[in-house]
Amino acid sequence: MKFLTPLIYLAIAFSLLFMVIKPEYEKTQDFSAQIKENKVMIELATELRDKQTKLQEKNVAISQEERTRLEKILPETVDNVRLILDISNIGDFTVVRNIGINESASGPNKAKELAGNSNYGSIQLSFSFTSSYENLKTFVRKLEDSLRLVDIRELSVTASGQNSNQYDVGVKLNTYWLR
Repeated sequence: MKFLTPLIYLAIAFSLLFMVIKPEYEKTQDFSAQIKENKVMIELATELRDKQTKLQEKNVAISQEERTRLEKILPETVDNVRLILDISNIGDFTVVRNIGINESASGPNKAKELAGNSNYGSIQLSFSFTSSYENLKTFVRKLEDSLRLVDIRELSVTASGQNSNQYDVGVKLNTYWLR
């Protein structure tokens, strides 16, 4: 019996090891891993908060004039009437004809780019006018220099029957806005 008592104690110790101590040890290991993960998340949150603070400081530093220019480059809403007036003012046209607006504009490259990014919207504006070649070049140059972000998708020029110095011009362009 002397030999049996230590074996019973040893069996009880192993039973305690596998039934109580090992599960508790595994729980502490899980908690330890979770604590490490939480520390990483806290560090990331701190970095993001610092970046947010820096961005807010930069945002406050933007002047009203610069904000107005940014709004012209990529407006937050679509204002079809303002867009047509802006384009008309750029060209100094007397008569703009055949104005068309398609809010689901698609170009071969931009449609693919914008399809994955729902932050941007696109609109296609088409119109025609009669102009001299010099005025057409000036229009394209001014459109290029304007703050409004536009892509000329199609430009057709045909001789006007009225005057050999005048051309009928058809334009299709895309412009974008933030959603």
